[in-house]
Amino acid sequence: IESRRMCVEIMYLIDASQRFQELDLDGMKWLTDSGCNISVVLTKSDMLFEGRNRSGIQKYDYDPISALEKAMLQMQASPWGFGTAELPEMFLTSAKQRTGRQQILEHLVDVQQRVRLGMKREWWPSKEKQMMENAEKNRAVRLQSPK
Repeated sequence: IESRRMCVEIMYLIDASQRFQELDLDGMKWLTDSGCNISVVLTKSDMLFEGRNRSGIQKYDYDPISALEKAMLQMQASPWGFGTAELPEMFLTSAKQRTGRQQILEHLVDVQQRVRLGMKREWWPSKEKQMMENAEKNRAVRLQSPK
Protein backbone atom coordinates (compact mmCIF):
# COMPACT_ATOMS: atom_id res chain seq x y z
CA ILE A 1 0.00 0.00 0.00
CA GLU A 2 2.78 2.42 0.90
CA SER A 3 4.38 2.13 -2.54
CA ARG A 4 1.22 2.40 -4.63
CA ARG A 5 1.22 5.81 -6.24
CA MET A 6 -2.12 5.43 -7.99
CA CYS A 7 -4.07 4.56 -4.84
CA VAL A 8 -6.15 7.64 -4.12
CA GLU A 9 -8.38 6.37 -1.34
CA ILE A 10 -9.18 3.16 0.50
CA MET A 11 -12.71 2.25 1.51
CA TYR A 12 -12.34 0.45 4.87
CA LEU A 13 -15.32 -1.84 5.54
CA ILE A 14 -16.52 -2.62 9.05
CA ASP A 15 -19.50 -4.79 10.02
CA ALA A 16 -21.77 -2.37 11.90
CA SER A 17 -23.86 -5.21 13.33
CA GLN A 18 -20.87 -6.16 15.51
CA ARG A 19 -19.03 -3.94 17.91
CA PHE A 20 -15.86 -2.85 16.14
CA GLN A 21 -12.60 -4.37 17.28
CA GLU A 22 -9.10 -3.14 18.11
CA LEU A 23 -7.96 -4.68 14.83
CA ASP A 24 -10.20 -2.22 12.96
CA LEU A 25 -8.76 0.75 14.82
CA ASP A 26 -5.20 -0.49 14.36
CA GLY A 27 -5.79 -1.07 10.64
CA MET A 28 -7.21 2.39 10.07
CA LYS A 29 -4.40 3.97 12.11
CA TRP A 30 -1.75 2.08 10.12
CA LEU A 31 -3.30 3.14 6.82
CA THR A 32 -3.52 6.76 7.96
CA ASP A 33 0.05 6.73 9.31
CA SER A 34 1.18 5.26 5.97
CA GLY A 35 -0.23 8.29 4.18
CA CYS A 36 -3.33 6.56 2.79
CA ASN A 37 -6.61 8.39 2.55
CA ILE A 38 -9.45 6.31 3.94
CA SER A 39 -13.21 6.39 4.16
CA VAL A 40 -15.09 4.01 6.44
CA VAL A 41 -18.09 2.02 5.24
CA LEU A 42 -20.14 0.54 8.05
CA THR A 43 -22.02 -2.39 6.51
CA LYS A 44 -25.07 -4.39 7.68
CA SER A 45 -26.64 -1.42 9.44
CA ASP A 46 -30.05 -3.05 9.04
CA MET A 47 -29.06 -5.54 11.74
CA LEU A 48 -28.67 -2.73 14.28
CA PHE A 49 -32.41 -2.33 14.48
CA GLU A 50 -33.57 -5.92 14.07
CA GLY A 51 -34.64 -8.02 17.01
CA ARG A 52 -36.67 -5.88 19.35
CA ASN A 53 -37.60 -7.19 22.76
CA ARG A 54 -41.17 -7.32 24.12
CA SER A 55 -40.98 -3.68 25.22
CA GLY A 56 -40.05 -2.59 21.71
CA ILE A 57 -36.57 -1.52 22.77
CA GLN A 58 -34.04 -1.79 19.99
CA LYS A 59 -31.54 -4.62 20.15
CA TYR A 60 -28.60 -2.24 19.81
CA ASP A 61 -29.00 1.22 21.24
CA TYR A 62 -25.89 2.96 19.95
CA ASP A 63 -24.79 5.02 17.00
CA PRO A 64 -21.90 3.13 15.36
CA ILE A 65 -20.49 6.23 13.65
CA SER A 66 -20.32 8.23 16.89
CA ALA A 67 -18.91 5.24 18.77
CA LEU A 68 -16.22 4.68 16.14
CA GLU A 69 -15.28 8.38 16.01
CA LYS A 70 -14.96 8.43 19.80
CA ALA A 71 -12.78 5.31 19.81
CA MET A 72 -10.59 6.71 17.02
CA LEU A 73 -10.03 9.95 18.92
CA GLN A 74 -9.27 8.19 22.21
CA MET A 75 -7.01 5.37 21.01
CA GLN A 76 -3.36 5.39 22.01
CA ALA A 77 -1.14 7.45 19.66
CA SER A 78 -4.20 8.45 17.66
CA PRO A 79 -3.40 10.60 14.62
CA TRP A 80 -6.98 11.86 14.86
CA GLY A 81 -6.72 12.69 18.56
CA PHE A 82 -3.38 14.48 18.07
CA GLY A 83 -4.85 16.48 15.19
CA THR A 84 -2.37 15.20 12.60
CA ALA A 85 -5.23 13.68 10.58
CA GLU A 86 -8.90 14.45 10.25
CA LEU A 87 -11.46 11.77 10.88
CA PRO A 88 -12.35 9.92 7.68
CA GLU A 89 -15.75 10.20 6.08
CA MET A 90 -18.05 7.46 7.32
CA PHE A 91 -21.01 5.84 5.60
CA LEU A 92 -23.71 3.68 7.18
CA THR A 93 -24.92 1.12 4.64
CA SER A 94 -27.26 -1.83 4.28
CA ALA A 95 -27.48 -4.09 1.24
CA LYS A 96 -30.70 -5.54 2.62
CA GLN A 97 -32.40 -2.16 2.97
CA ARG A 98 -30.48 -0.70 0.02
CA THR A 99 -29.24 2.32 1.97
CA GLY A 100 -25.98 4.25 1.82
CA ARG A 101 -25.24 3.41 -1.80
CA GLN A 102 -26.02 6.87 -3.14
CA GLN A 103 -23.84 8.62 -0.56
CA ILE A 104 -20.88 6.37 -1.40
CA LEU A 105 -21.33 6.91 -5.13
CA GLU A 106 -21.46 10.68 -4.64
CA HIS A 107 -18.31 10.50 -2.52
CA LEU A 108 -16.48 8.48 -5.19
CA VAL A 109 -17.51 10.95 -7.89
CA ASP A 110 -16.20 13.78 -5.70
CA VAL A 111 -12.88 11.97 -5.21
CA GLN A 112 -12.63 11.28 -8.94
CA GLN A 113 -13.31 14.92 -9.84
CA ARG A 114 -10.70 16.17 -7.39
CA VAL A 115 -8.11 13.78 -8.81
CA ARG A 116 -8.89 14.88 -12.37
CA LEU A 117 -8.53 18.53 -11.36
CA GLY A 118 -5.33 17.80 -9.47
CA MET A 119 -6.91 18.97 -6.26
CA LYS A 120 -6.51 17.35 -2.91
CA ARG A 121 -8.76 17.49 0.06
CA GLU A 122 -7.32 19.24 3.08
CA TRP A 123 -7.35 15.90 4.87
CA TRP A 124 -5.19 14.29 2.14
CA PRO A 125 -1.78 15.54 3.23
CA SER A 126 1.28 13.95 1.74
CA LYS A 127 3.28 11.80 4.09
CA GLU A 128 6.21 14.25 4.01
CA LYS A 129 4.03 17.26 4.75
CA GLN A 130 2.35 15.40 7.58
CA MET A 131 5.71 14.41 9.08
CA MET A 132 6.95 18.01 8.90
CA GLU A 133 3.78 19.31 10.56
CA ASN A 134 4.07 16.69 13.32
CA ALA A 135 7.70 17.63 13.96
CA GLU A 136 6.78 21.32 14.15
CA LYS A 137 3.96 20.63 16.61
CA ASN A 138 6.20 18.44 18.77
CA ARG A 139 8.88 21.16 18.77
CA ALA A 140 6.31 23.76 19.85
CA VAL A 141 5.05 21.52 22.64
CA ARG A 142 8.61 20.91 23.93
CA LEU A 143 9.30 24.65 23.95
CA GLN A 144 6.13 25.38 25.92
CA SER A 145 6.45 22.60 28.50
CA PRO A 146 8.21 23.49 31.77
CA LYS A 147 11.43 21.66 32.57
